[in-house]
Amino acid sequence: KGGNANAKTLEQSLIGLSNHWIRILHMELLNQPRPMAISILINILWITKNVLEN
Repeated sequence: KGGNANAKTLEQSLIGLSNHWIRILHMELLNQPRPMAISILINILWITKNVLEN
């Protein structure tokens, strides 16, 4: 059960962190031309996916 609690805490902090970054990125992306914004977003999603799988 201890491991599960740690996983839950990690998950919650990751969600909190990503919400924080999404807000910042959203502001940044609004200032970018659309193709640039999309490619940045794809890169971030790719990195996030790799981090979560490892």
